[in-house]
Amino acid sequence: DGDRLLLANGESGVLAMDVSAPESPLVTNAINTGPCYAVDIDGNYGYALTYNGLAIIDMTTQSVVNIVNFEGSLHDIVVSSGYAYVAAGLFGFMIFDVDPPGSASLLITVPTTQDARGVDIAGNYAFIAEGNWPTGMMSVVDINPPGSASVVDSIDLTAQGYDIKISGD
Repeated sequence: DGDRLLLANGESGVLAMDVSAPESPLVTNAINTGPCYAVDIDGNYGYALTYNGLAIIDMTTQSVVNIVNFEGSLHDIVVSSGYAYVAAGLFGFMIFDVDPPGSASLLITVPTTQDARGVDIAGNYAFIAEGNWPTGMMSVVDINPPGSASVVDSIDLTAQGYDIKISGD
């Protein structure tokens, strides 16, 4: 409904906000997740990439209901249809099964050629922005089914890839 917001607040963790009146945003809770640099919301749950792992936040109570520990960098996350898709730096591209949130777990890690820094999803594919100075790549990963995800193509970039967003389905 567009009135709840999570803000990755760096070293301070996650801020939950009410933005139902956009001209007067209100911080409703500072959620202690540890340092956080990327968030997403899907339904009644928020997902935060922290130094402790993937923190899952109940948006109703604004509290952490689960933390899935993993190694990786904190770059980008997209949550869709019960799965969290994570660009995890030198650890590659990770997919977490987050349904139900209380028993979320790492499903698969897909190696990337360079540090995975950005991710977006369209249909049965994930698009990954990668980069190691001075070059980068964009990889396409078949995520159908998520547990068997694999890279289907990659293209070289003239500079590092940092973020990626796709338009349409």
